[in-house]
Formats: sequence, C-alpha cells, structure tokens
Amino acid sequence: MAGQMLRRWNTFYGAFDHVDDAIEAADPDQFSRHVFRRARGDLLGRLCSAADDDEAERLCGILDDVMAESLETLRLVPEAPVSTELAESVRALREHDSERVRLLARGIVSGWEASVQDDVAEVTPAMKKLPQPKAAVGQQQDVSANPNAETKRPPKLAGEPLEDKMEVTKRKLRQGYQEAEDAKRRRRTQLVPAPKTMQAASQPIRRCSSSTVKKTFAVRTQLHMA
Repeated sequence: MAGQMLRRWNTFYGAFDHVDDAIEAADPDQFSRHVFRRARGDLLGRLCSAADDDEAERLCGILDDVMAESLETLRLVPEAPVSTELAESVRALREHDSERVRLLARGIVSGWEASVQDDVAEVTPAMKKLPQPKAAVGQQQDVSANPNAETKRPPKLAGEPLEDKMEVTKRKLRQGYQEAEDAKRRRRTQLVPAPKTMQAASQPIRRCSSSTVKKTFAVRTQLHMA
C-alpha cells in the first residue's frame, strides 16, 4: 500500500518546489516556506517506511492537505510570478486524486487565464487608437486594387505557455499606452498658440513718416518756450 501511495504522489510531489518558489518570490521574509519543506520531507520519509496500509493512507492524506494549503497560499499571494514549470505543475494538479487539490488548481489556472483576457481587453482599444503605419496603408491599397489576390496569412504558432502570453500582452499594453500618450502630446504641441510677445516681435516695425517727426518737434518746441 505504501508503494501505491508513493506512486500516487510520484507525479505531483515536484509541484511543491515550484509552488513554494513562486510564493517566496513575492516576499521571501513574509512567505518563507522553510518549515513546510522540512515537514514535507519528514512526511515523505515516514510514508516510505509506513508499516501498514492505514498508516500510509493517513500520511498521504496529510500530504494532500499540505498541497491544498500551498495552493491556497499561492492563490492569495499578490503578484506571484508565473514560471513555465509552475504553470505546468499546477495544470497537472487538476488531475490529482484529492478533490480539494483539484478544485484549487483549476481555480488558479482559471484566474491566470482571466488575467490574460483582461490584459487583452485593455490593450485592444489603445492599439486601435494608434495611427496606422504607412506601409500598412499601402498594403491595403494593393489588396483593394487586386481583390483576386490570395491573402497571405501568417503561420499559426504553437500554443505558447500561459506566462509568455501574459508577458507579451502586458508589454503590448505598455507600448500602446506610451504611443497613445506620445500622439496626444504631439497634438497638444501643435494646438498651443504662440505667446503674444512672440506675435508682437514677429510684426514688422513701422517707420515714422517725416510729417509725424515734424509735428512732434513742433509740439516739444512750444512746450519749451511756454
């Protein structure tokens, strides 16, 4: 029976390390997993040397609870990094014998997927507001001129890991916001009117006519004589 329990955990035991690493990466001091690692090692040693089936079943149930606790902590930790190994391990736990472990793993994966969809929903409007590149405009004109031409589609890429999609989406979001802000800044620069001092300086200086000079001189002479 102990051997059967070990085979049951053989596929999933490595997930502990990836989950613990992600939890500690968020805050090594607050979310230290040292105690949990040591306790798991003791449980595994006792499971290997279990004298009867009841003892093996009890120890295996404790390991199930420890894994459920680890997944619950991972779900609550803010901004836990998602690595390829972590994503694969949590996906595999969706097929675990423990119902609680399965439900937690499925909930975490669903949360990751929802986060990716939210990022895509945020970046799409910003990308649509960006000015279209000239090259793209020329390509559209060529297609309109030749409607019978076969549309070339880029080859479909193999499924990318979830964490890669998240990083690409966030990078596009930041790029889209930056380009949108640059476009707004350029428009504001074009619409700002020139200062009045600049307008006055740009106007040509008018010369006084000779009659005006004579009148001014006559007025000053009269005032002096008075």
